Amino acid sequence: MQINLLPYQPASVTYRTIGLSSLAGLLLLGNLLGIVNWVQYSIQQKEAQSILDTQNASLSKLQEKAAKVQKMQDLDRQAQALEKWAAKHPVFQEELQLLSSLLPTASYLTMARYNGTAVYDLQAELPDMESVATYLHELRNHQRIAAVRVKSATRQNSIQKLEFQVTISR
Repeated sequence: MQINLLPYQPASVTYRTIGLSSLAGLLLLGNLLGIVNWVQYSIQQKEAQSILDTQNASLSKLQEKAAKVQKMQDLDRQAQALEKWAAKHPVFQEELQLLSSLLPTASYLTMARYNGTAVYDLQAELPDMESVATYLHELRNHQRIAAVRVKSATRQNSIQKLEFQVTISR
């Protein structure tokens, strides 16, 4: 004969214990999988952020290089435009030297502007009307000066201001 001192458990309690233990095991396994996935996701995010930071750094360098290249291209275009403009305009030094050399003493040019096709607008300050007449006579009689047109001659504080236009032949 056998004596069982343990309380009798019906089969339903055993099944319930097995079911709850299985459920707890599944929940534990699900939590472990969730934690593993979360850690993997964090690692992937850090790697992606690292790659993004590297790409941003290289992008900044590329943008700086592109800005330098753009600046060089702009400067090249400006240089070409200036060279094109300079090719269309004469060298003013020779003409201004000529116009200045004909000035009487104590006289000077105050403004010179090139209007194109060898035409210059000029302003001069001269000490008296005799100097104005002498300068205009010298201009008209010079072989390189094709035409002289006086726009105005005014007196201001004992200084004669002469505004005129000169066409210089080449």
